[in-house]
Amino acid sequence: INFLAPGAKSVEVKLLGGQKQALKRAEGKAGEEGYWTCVLENVSPGFHYHEYYLNGIEVINPWAPLCYGCFKPINFFEMPEPDFDLHQLKNVPHGSIRMNYYKSSQTGRTKLCYVYTPADYDKNPDKSYPVLYLQHGGGENETAWVWQGKIGNILDNMIANKQCEEMLVVMNTGYSFREDGSSDPLLGSVTEEIVEDCIPFIDSFYRTKKDRAYRAMAGTSMGGMQTQKTVFAHPDLFAWAGILSGGLTIKNHEVDYSNILFDKDKFAQTFRMLFVACGKQDVLYKMTEEGVSTVLQHGVTPELYLTDGYHDWTFWRHSIVKFLMKLFR
Repeated sequence: INFLAPGAKSVEVKLLGGQKQALKRAEGKAGEEGYWTCVLENVSPGFHYHEYYLNGIEVINPWAPLCYGCFKPINFFEMPEPDFDLHQLKNVPHGSIRMNYYKSSQTGRTKLCYVYTPADYDKNPDKSYPVLYLQHGGGENETAWVWQGKIGNILDNMIANKQCEEMLVVMNTGYSFREDGSSDPLLGSVTEEIVEDCIPFIDSFYRTKKDRAYRAMAGTSMGGMQTQKTVFAHPDLFAWAGILSGGLTIKNHEVDYSNILFDKDKFAQTFRMLFVACGKQDVLYKMTEEGVSTVLQHGVTPELYLTDGYHDWTFWRHSIVKFLMKLFR
């Protein structure tokens, strides 16, 4: 780790969830005047948020990669994964990440969404595509699947390898709260916004396959909870769902999904696939495992990806690959 701060009294770095480690002045080396440095050892493979403290005050390192996470701009770095590289840039045909705006009926505001289109989208004007609505988790925004998730690289590589179908992917912000306070305090009015505003806009602006069999929704953490709420409320619009580290709700004080999750015939009529993923080191794993066990006892069989992993982008990249391999097939 290197940080240029000639006048600093102290510089520290902290991996998210870890301990702070002090950097030392780089002394006696030509070209390194003013730099502070340290080596982080035994760092696990994958994606890592990290924070810097200059004289005890949290700052951004302008020489390190930057994204939006934990409700703030935050630095990150990548440790190579020996057996996983689908998120890396490769020499394959590349799709595009496009920016679009639409009006929210819930907040009255103009909303931004990002849309991935496959490499051949502009080359085949008569071809239409299925659509995946892909949500981020709490503390992040609509850029998360682009920068942290590397969804563009993942889809480019998987499509080139014929590991998944060509599709459009729509990435919305997960925050939508009405001014009168009537939105869900945790999940907001995202369900209404996507169903009433975003889907009609995407279907009018892009060449989409509009049948429910070609529409999916998935998300991480908070986005996984928003996914379950949305697809269970609108089975006429979605046939595919992916809950990544978002638990599996059967019944609580607001909703009751047991009529679907306890009836294998109705479940089969409702979903082409309900994908549930959670890492065994995730705080939500026990709840997820209990929910999965309960629905399995009723003969309902969601697609499962329950393996070692944390509540982080390393696990979510692996999860989305498993999901995409089966989606729209």
